[in-house]
Amino acid sequence: MKENRHLFSHEPYLAEERSYGFSIRFRGVDSHISCFFSDYGGISVAVDYRNQNYDTIMEFDLYEEETPEGRYLCRMCRDHPNEENPPEVIEHENRAELWIKHSFEKLAAYTREEFTDGAVLCLCRYGGGTAAFIAAGKKLKKLRKREDFFKELQVVKK
Repeated sequence: MKENRHLFSHEPYLAEERSYGFSIRFRGVDSHISCFFSDYGGISVAVDYRNQNYDTIMEFDLYEEETPEGRYLCRMCRDHPNEENPPEVIEHENRAELWIKHSFEKLAAYTREEFTDGAVLCLCRYGGGTAAFIAAGKKLKKLRKREDFFKELQVVKK
């Protein structure tokens, strides 16, 4: 992670370690937003509110597999492609390259697109259901009109 910090809009740092994975947060980004890396390869950007998991707002899952030739690929991309937009299945030279190209670079691009000065973390709830969104501009105006909209927080702290 240290050698790839430059890819992110805001510097990631280790927030919590558990027996089954770890969480990172981003300096200068609202602390309700974190990213969890599970041991099995799940990577999710999540929102916590009042010490409860509120919603998962993005996933960059990786199901690594080593080929008989010693190369690495994501078996989810190979075995269960998105029919409308199938990913290119790429075999990588090593695990580190697979993780960087398949997930870290996509997560970093997501932070550059979403963690901006005008972005707002929108929290919605209806009954027991909850949802969270990062929005700006027209999308933000539309979310504010939702019946279940109840709170907004600046994504980037000033």
